[in-house]
Amino acid sequence: MKLNVYCDKLEDLKCDAVVVFVEKDRVALRGLEAEVNKMVDNKVGEMLESKEFESKPDQFMYFHTFDKIKNIPRVALVGYSLEDDITLNSLRSSAAKVAKSLRNVGMKKIAMIMPNVRAWFMPDSARVIVEGALMGLYRFDKYVEKKYTKKLEEIVLVGEGKDRRTLEKAILLGEMEASGVMLARDVANEPGNVLTPKHFAGIAKRMMQKVKVGCNVLDEGDIKKEGLGLLYGVGKGSENPPQMVVMNYNAGKKYPTVAVVGKGITFDSGGVDLKVGTAAGPMFFNMKRDMAGAAAVLGMMYVVGQIKPKINIIGVLPLAENMPDGRSYKPGDILVSYSGKSVEIFQTDAEGRLVMADAMSYVQENYAVDYLLDVATLTGSAVLTCGPKMMGLFGNDSRLLERIKKAGVVAGEETMDFPLYDGYRQRIKSHFADIKNFSYKPPYMIASALFLREFVKEGTKWAHLDIASMVSSSGEGTYLTRGATGAGVRLLSHLVLGMGK
Repeated sequence: MKLNVYCDKLEDLKCDAVVVFVEKDRVALRGLEAEVNKMVDNKVGEMLESKEFESKPDQFMYFHTFDKIKNIPRVALVGYSLEDDITLNSLRSSAAKVAKSLRNVGMKKIAMIMPNVRAWFMPDSARVIVEGALMGLYRFDKYVEKKYTKKLEEIVLVGEGKDRRTLEKAILLGEMEASGVMLARDVANEPGNVLTPKHFAGIAKRMMQKVKVGCNVLDEGDIKKEGLGLLYGVGKGSENPPQMVVMNYNAGKKYPTVAVVGKGITFDSGGVDLKVGTAAGPMFFNMKRDMAGAAAVLGMMYVVGQIKPKINIIGVLPLAENMPDGRSYKPGDILVSYSGKSVEIFQTDAEGRLVMADAMSYVQENYAVDYLLDVATLTGSAVLTCGPKMMGLFGNDSRLLERIKKAGVVAGEETMDFPLYDGYRQRIKSHFADIKNFSYKPPYMIASALFLREFVKEGTKWAHLDIASMVSSSGEGTYLTRGATGAGVRLLSHLVLGMGK
């Protein structure tokens, strides 16, 4: 689909519909909005004053201009509200709503008047509109015989003459960021019988070649040889052996290095501790998305490869299937990690932290890492605690945590703070090994984060994001379409780009 900018006379614009974004409870129309209103004899203003159109979030309607605007046969209105949200998610959602709605009635080219959003600069609001529209139009129909045929072919951002360069940059950044999200969605929407660890690694290698980012894949033999005992232990019970992908974007020695590790369990049965109860119902179906952390890191690296910031970034994807088999690791086993720490297995369904621990140790040992982040669908308790709109955040460096929180606000992926409370360190204490991988006593999120902290080298600034609550959408929604959401890509991209120069 084409994305363009228009900053000339409004009466010369040609499109199927022009879109006006209207903030909730606002009556006054300004700038190009007022110009559109004047061209249709104040019809927009009358609708707002009479409350016929109340500008509620995602409220949408359109009407015909009946040749009052020569080359624009329709005017569309869409509402948004910022009163209950410190992010621009309402605007992102309204852009998705209007793009999908106009596509669904057969329109090919639409023009969006850029709104003046209070407390936000136009580069942010314009970028968000691009992101929202593209993410909302996303469909995963790879395995559907009858494809959806209606296509929106072009979106035009309309602004004043002085806005041209701003809007062109917003299109570029918004499109790049959306491409990372949609890559993450594509991967996470693949069924488990297709997306094996090896297949995932192949996708990563192909996508990194496209953006000229280094990519190395460790296969099962390499994993055993390197001593990645936790990753090998989790993956050995599957006929699809584990892999580990290391993506390396190198801007130069004078720049800091950020390592980002993403959990990549391509299907999680629970292993020998097979999931039971509620986990064996609807949640079991979604265990094909237990690799959403790895998908987020892959999407972020794809964005980084396009923008090419002045910062070194290493993305690591430990990939495995957690399956029950005669070769599977078992409760009571003791595995030796890449770092040398021994881990007693109390629960084979607590496998994510194991593969993450080895990958975190590997990247710290083999690269000069200044900042270490890990992203994972780590605990079911995150779903209950954080809900569908926030991700859990832990870490050992206050400045890094503050950067992550600010990036989350700009990206529209907010975080919820949790403490690394040392009083719960005993939850992961083992009598027969250095540590154990699971505590039957809550709080589970904190105990899990404390486990990961055991594999962070002294002096490394580290943060852990538990994204389990945000990776899947059961309904169609607006910019969060049915299936995988691509959660984490936007936050990570804004974070690492903001840390660069």
